Amino acid sequence: MEKQEDRPIDLEELCDLRQLTEICAGFAELRDMGIRVVSAAQRECVNCERANGLLQWLSSRPQTRQSLLEFDQRLRRMHVEFGERMVEMEPLTGVRYLALPLCCDFEAVGVLICGPYVESHIPYEPHITFTEAYEHQRFRVLRGAIPRRTEDELAEQMNLLQRTLCGVFQSGIAAQHQIQALREENAALQDELNGLHNENEGLQELTGLKSSFLATLSHELRTPLTSILNFSEFLLGEQNQLDEEQRYFAQAIFDRGTSLMHILANVFEISRLESGPQPMANTLIRPGALARSVAASMKVSMQVAQLQFSVDVEQNLPNMRGDRHQVTQALCQVLQNAIKFTPAGGTVSLRVSAVECRESRDGRGVCFVVRDSGIGIAKERQKQIFSPLYQIDHRENRDFEGAGLGLTLAKKFVEAHDGHLELESEIGKGSTFTLVFPCKHRRETLEMGECGE
Repeated sequence: MEKQEDRPIDLEELCDLRQLTEICAGFAELRDMGIRVVSAAQRECVNCERANGLLQWLSSRPQTRQSLLEFDQRLRRMHVEFGERMVEMEPLTGVRYLALPLCCDFEAVGVLICGPYVESHIPYEPHITFTEAYEHQRFRVLRGAIPRRTEDELAEQMNLLQRTLCGVFQSGIAAQHQIQALREENAALQDELNGLHNENEGLQELTGLKSSFLATLSHELRTPLTSILNFSEFLLGEQNQLDEEQRYFAQAIFDRGTSLMHILANVFEISRLESGPQPMANTLIRPGALARSVAASMKVSMQVAQLQFSVDVEQNLPNMRGDRHQVTQALCQVLQNAIKFTPAGGTVSLRVSAVECRESRDGRGVCFVVRDSGIGIAKERQKQIFSPLYQIDHRENRDFEGAGLGLTLAKKFVEAHDGHLELESEIGKGSTFTLVFPCKHRRETLEMGECGE
């Protein structure tokens, strides 16, 4: 990018010419003196000349017109250095013009030309031949109407205008520097934004590849794992006479295989959700019946974990609309989390009630509250537990099984229905998960349908 210093400063870039003209016009009227401003490129930017009958008359005469035009061109080409001044006299009439430099950062950006005026103490005889006596008389009358000043007097009067204009130019160049700095900063930010955009595209591509890989891996592992589960379940059948040790190992194979199948299902579901928006069913759901169904499916797991499990469903609950599978999975994931982190002898409860919900189109919602007496979660980790693959126990031989995907899935399923999942927990005092679903969520791309329960 070309720097400002590599080319002459353009006076027209430093200020508004209309504002410049207004300032000069005010001084011209106050001092009864013509004022012109010419840029360093010899362009006339301001012309506030006073009415001058002498020059107008002589410009109309063929004998003197060319000489006046040449003098005007000479005025435009005047160059005055910083701290100096220059006077030019028109040879035909003897009128004078005072030129003062207009500078910015000690660099000349133009010339301030004041005139015409007549030196009051210098007599003058015209260098013009008049054929008629009345023309000579007219010349003297018109010349006598031109303002009389001394050079020092006029220079003193115009110094204030010179300083004013230079101040305007200085402000202009400061603004130009600021604009240039902003342009450079904007260009740098744009480059950074482009870099972030490219990086984001790369990350999105990697995320897609990761999700595709996980989905493929999950699918490929399910087939042999299903066979292992079927064979182990067959071995555990009553028709096979296994001794105690054989039955122990067969049961271990079945239990670990079931756990691994659950993890694979979660991995597949996470990769599916991360691949982009997914179609959802929009069926009628009776939350009380759904909660009792989920509680029944968890009964055996609660007994194995030696936990006391209670269910409380409020009467006259409003019906919901949504994806029954996702709502069921969200509730199951939270209950399984409670089972995993609650020691034997502890309690887990599920309560279902109606609540106000601003996310719902009718203002109503259904709240599922899962409360346990487990180990609890530290406050600084409560947001992290909804992140994929996050584990509270990071040890390699940790006490709790799982891949850290259950709560992530639960949160995604709840938010897919425009709901929210909240957590309250304290170390040693258990945890409370609150799942709020709007009865009529705002998603408009759902596949409509009805199903009974």
